[in-house]
Amino acid sequence: MEAVVLQHVWCETPGYFEDLLTQRGYHMNVVELDDGEPLPDPGEVDLALVLGGPMSVNDEATSPFLVAEKEWIVDVVNAGRSYFGVCLGAQLLSASFGGAVTTGQRPEVGVMPVMLTDAGRLDPVLGELGATFDVLQWHGDTFEVPEGGTLLAGSPAFAHQAFSYGSAAYGVQFHLEVTRGMVESWAMIPEYADYLEVTLGPGGSAILLDDFDRHSHALQRRAELMFSRFLDRVALKRVESAEWSS
Repeated sequence: MEAVVLQHVWCETPGYFEDLLTQRGYHMNVVELDDGEPLPDPGEVDLALVLGGPMSVNDEATSPFLVAEKEWIVDVVNAGRSYFGVCLGAQLLSASFGGAVTTGQRPEVGVMPVMLTDAGRLDPVLGELGATFDVLQWHGDTFEVPEGGTLLAGSPAFAHQAFSYGSAAYGVQFHLEVTRGMVESWAMIPEYADYLEVTLGPGGSAILLDDFDRHSHALQRRAELMFSRFLDRVALKRVESAEWSS
């Protein structure tokens, strides 16, 4: 089984999700889009994991790979392949199916609560996380839920935090995949560090690291629970597909 992992910058990786994919027997095909690496044939994708990045989905002029990526996402999802998008990956899922992605009223950065909708509480992937749970946030943009999608979670600042689309695609605005090493690497990148100074104030990088450390064990447990439930759903879908075709 192949999991195609789309990265938009070297420091935003699968994190905790990598071990879970390996444990389930997936081979990871990591595609670094910002380095010009080509997208694989959508028909050869068992699972797509699309990660975050510093660009907007609307930055097609400066990040031209976004044009082909959106078309690829449509092909993957319409083919019934499983899809999980994180932050930019969630926004790309929305934009690919006609949802608008816009700048929010203010950035959302740090460990903050997210609340499930009624549909989210019943959802097999997010439902076990609890009605309200803390996540790591780092974003300024927000997305519409495209027609045919289901809103699963929101927060006080951003009403759209997670959604599903069709039977096999999920997008989450927040980060649960992030390890401490990833947070440390983000804090060392000048552009990221400057953003933290603006959003969190002087010493923003240290503030974020301290916030992460105080919640790291709970965040990891939620990452493992959420993504394991997603992989359970992928496995069930594969079994149902095999039974239907036999």
